[in-house]
Amino acid sequence: AIDDRVETSWRSEFDPAAPLPQSITLDLHQVRGVSSLAYQPPVTSADTGTITGYEVELSTDGRNFSQVASGSWPATIATKVANWGKPVRARYVRLVATSATGCPATASAAEIGVSATPITDFGALSGPGGGSGGGLPSQFDNLVPQSQMTATATSYHPGYQPSYAVDGDCSTFW
Repeated sequence: AIDDRVETSWRSEFDPAAPLPQSITLDLHQVRGVSSLAYQPPVTSADTGTITGYEVELSTDGRNFSQVASGSWPATIATKVANWGKPVRARYVRLVATSATGCPATASAAEIGVSATPITDFGALSGPGGGSGGGLPSQFDNLVPQSQMTATATSYHPGYQPSYAVDGDCSTFW
């Protein structure tokens, strides 16, 4: 989910399915100002694991989290964005899936980005380039480098360890 590869993805446990809500937490390894999150569902299908209801929570210590955003996203493979205005100081950024596609519903993410500035919701745009999905746009100048993050999750399926999301190996995924 933070390996810069849309062909790999994180999935919550799916056999048996771990009930929602499920979450993935990014450790930025230092406290920094963050004001938005970009979520790229798996590009293979919007029908299984695409997060449609979400909450974003922030923490400086990894134990005490505060919700800064919540809402719903369409069940498409387009990149989704959650903005919460002014930057909030945080080391940990948690995306909570409160609803998702599939039966049973599980959560998944191909990529998650965190930005110090608000992100344009390219998936909501109409016309050329808008709403068609396909990864995080390269114009995101203020994204925290994924090499400066690690990831943990509330659940994962055996063989899909969280460390695979950041190992840089396209043959492994989380």
